[in-house]
Amino acid sequence: MGWIILPLCFTGLFFIKNNFLSHFFFYLADKLFQFLWHFLESMANLSFLQFHLAFSSPVFMITTFLSLLLFLSPRGFPCKYLSVLWCLPLFIHYPVLKNNEIKFTVLDVERGQSVLIQTLHHHLLFDTGFKKDETHEAGSQFIIPFLRTQKINFLDILLISSNDKLLYGGTQSLVNEFPVKKIISITPELFAHASVQSCHAGMMWEWEQFQFKIIYPSIEKNENDKAPSCVLLISNSKENVILTGHLSVQGFKNLLEMPLPDAFILITPRYGPITRSLQNFIRKASVKKLIISGKSFKNPALFPSEIYDTETHGMISLKISSAIRN
Repeated sequence: MGWIILPLCFTGLFFIKNNFLSHFFFYLADKLFQFLWHFLESMANLSFLQFHLAFSSPVFMITTFLSLLLFLSPRGFPCKYLSVLWCLPLFIHYPVLKNNEIKFTVLDVERGQSVLIQTLHHHLLFDTGFKKDETHEAGSQFIIPFLRTQKINFLDILLISSNDKLLYGGTQSLVNEFPVKKIISITPELFAHASVQSCHAGMMWEWEQFQFKIIYPSIEKNENDKAPSCVLLISNSKENVILTGHLSVQGFKNLLEMPLPDAFILITPRYGPITRSLQNFIRKASVKKLIISGKSFKNPALFPSEIYDTETHGMISLKISSAIRN
């Protein structure tokens, strides 16, 4: 198309002193360019033309680099054809979890929070990050590309912990692209989905060797907590992991009144100033590792645990193994 548009532009410049002819040729070039742009946009939306590649191991990054060097080597270089073989692991190898493993991936979504939880046969996404406008939101920019690189084609559960726009902003684009079997939300009325449930304490299920349980909020409305948020507890025979949304000060106080298991890991979005309730919660639950989606606190020494944040470390992944049952 360039061999048509560019000559029209140059012709318009040639007749720049003739307003009618110059405008005519630039008008044709503009219309052709608009047609080309819409055509390219429609082609970009075709899924079979999209390819998402991720390095699952540093070893594959090295082998790919070596294969490119071999491919770009001078003609006649020995074994140049082997460059194709060096690239094959990128297309045929994808890490698979064992039956007794669970993987947590805290995505770096700039603002808000999104955590992918994977077992051998199931996938749960906890929150979907922010949304500024239709073209600037976490779903299409961060979450969907990552899910595709992981070869994930569906979600068993999409859990929206809060009605905060920093936590559910990417939901619509995600649901449009991926089949979601069930949505669990603190505000189910926000989502038009065939299977959507209200999030409340007592909900539980088991995937492989891991137990999932909603521990907050209670099914009865608490008038003191004006902005409740779902709290998810994931446990096995050895460890407990707690995920929270934007819990209010009252929400933390309510949790402190409940019997809490010792938490190996607490995953939470970035709060504003450090609250005494958050500190007390971390101490009571004996949190060993605190993972923050966003920027860390200015004074991490106030917390009796290791602190990791996505602003400093980028995307954070961790894997937990369970004792194999007989």
